[in-house]
Amino acid sequence: MNRRFTITTLAFCLLFSAVGSATATDPAAQITPPVRDGESIRFGVVVAHPPTRKVSFPAILNQTNGLVEYAVVTDYGKTHESLLVTTALPMDVQAALLLLRARPSGTNGLEAVSTRLPAGSGIQARILWTSPSGNPTSAPLSRCFALTKGGTQGAITGSLKSGPWLFNGSIITPEGFGAHFEGSIIALILDPIAILNNPGPDRDNDDIHIPAVDQLPPLKTEVTVELTVEPP
Repeated sequence: MNRRFTITTLAFCLLFSAVGSATATDPAAQITPPVRDGESIRFGVVVAHPPTRKVSFPAILNQTNGLVEYAVVTDYGKTHESLLVTTALPMDVQAALLLLRARPSGTNGLEAVSTRLPAGSGIQARILWTSPSGNPTSAPLSRCFALTKGGTQGAITGSLKSGPWLFNGSIITPEGFGAHFEGSIIALILDPIAILNNPGPDRDNDDIHIPAVDQLPPLKTEVTVELTVEPP
């Protein structure tokens, strides 16, 4: 099948599912047409690179203390409880992942998906940044969080389990594509509206996740979120 036709068709299919009853002033109503850039395909600030099965987009370190429930949200999402904030639109992230043949799983029954993820639904996630000394630095997204016994004053009991995140692909709400309207991209707690979810058992507790400060750059540092689609 012609690659250009495939990309265009994908974009239009997602457009109709996402917009729903959005108005022209709603940030979630802005749908980005795909653009070829060498071996990559760009959806706004989101870049899909098929040869490496990677999707990347910019973000800013938004929080280094307090409880968090999300790893990444948009700048119109739940920024008060997210480690990272991005200008990337959830629809663009979704389109890029689908382009790389990621397979959404658990959309209609997220609670039933265990830590053994279905083939094609596992997404490795990292953040990359430049240190104050100018050196390129990166860390798995899972290592950016610590687990506490409960609350910000609780004793640290460990860190998020390493490994892939679940690509559940969000849900369709009365407004349209859920993630696009709420701005939730990667969730630490169980949230079927987010595009990616934490598959670990700690997702059932919204009072135990805090930023792992020793693994993170300074507050407001510009980072790149890099998602790698595991082979099916």
